[in-house]
Amino acid sequence: HDLSLIEFGIRIADFMPLAFKTVPVAGLAEKELKLLHGLRNLPNVIQLQDSFVNDNGDTVLVLPMLKLFDCHSVNKNICSIRKTMQQILTGLAAVHAKNI
Repeated sequence: HDLSLIEFGIRIADFMPLAFKTVPVAGLAEKELKLLHGLRNLPNVIQLQDSFVNDNGDTVLVLPMLKLFDCHSVNKNICSIRKTMQQILTGLAAVHAKNI
């Protein structure tokens, strides 16, 4: 079976685009929630907005919707590439500092 289902929506209060990740396997959902709570406030790491249990008893993680990154349309100048790589590596270093 699938490990998760991703759906998209908009928060009515502020029109923020969100991703809703439904995780039907309870143990996996608990593990992912614990992991995301441990990564809270790290630079360049996606932040859990909320979570809830739906009518089917599945855990739903509420995450900000990320902008699509199209490597073919990105400005290919060295400054743009350097900035993008710096953001990726900063996030990765922060996660690694947590032994993940």
